[in-house]
Amino acid sequence: MKNGQIINYYQPIIDNKSDVVALEALVRLKVPNKGVLYPSAFLSKFEHCRLFDNVLLNALHDIGFYEVPYRVSLNLPPSLLENSSFYKYFVSRCEEYNICPSRFKVEITETEYYDCSISLVKNILKLKQYGVGISIDDFGVGYSSLDKILKLPIDELKIDRIFILDSQYDFKKRCILESMSDLTRKLDIMVVAEGVENTETYDFIKKLNINYFQGYLFSRPKPLGDLFS
Repeated sequence: MKNGQIINYYQPIIDNKSDVVALEALVRLKVPNKGVLYPSAFLSKFEHCRLFDNVLLNALHDIGFYEVPYRVSLNLPPSLLENSSFYKYFVSRCEEYNICPSRFKVEITETEYYDCSISLVKNILKLKQYGVGISIDDFGVGYSSLDKILKLPIDELKIDRIFILDSQYDFKKRCILESMSDLTRKLDIMVVAEGVENTETYDFIKKLNINYFQGYLFSRPKPLGDLFS
């Protein structure tokens, strides 16, 4: 692992007209003689801070080099977001590359438990002052719950793929998705359906007034150069 290089892959987020509206940066590890590894193979080997710093620096470079016209989402563990100095670090990194912080959206991952602490909320509010979007990733599984919507000033919910997969055949999933669509519309929160893998599911989800989508149907995660080509 010590000879590996942390790289970013990107997956597009599209609207209901099939136009790309944003990208999500997804971390990978390029290892000699092993190829490109998925996060499950190496996440436990890295400190959150070091890993996120690499992903952010990669994204800042890529945005400038490829002249990316879209907002880029970055996955962020809540333990980092609770650090009182996080927003200063984030903004200073953006300034180093002359990239406006508003080019980013932060996705709070739901893989670890967290309280909606004062420091976390303060960091979010500071980031929002700089135009950074705030999203809850994989909503509906892990440690996500409705109290996060109540307590955090979020702009977006990303519905976990477990609710999306074959939802056109599952009454319970349909009811959950309809409720989420109605709730987010009333609260003026953008909602993204993750894990859309076929046109049948895509067409079904669109009928539920969910207007943003991500999944293999549109593109697998790729290096930015491959995605734009």
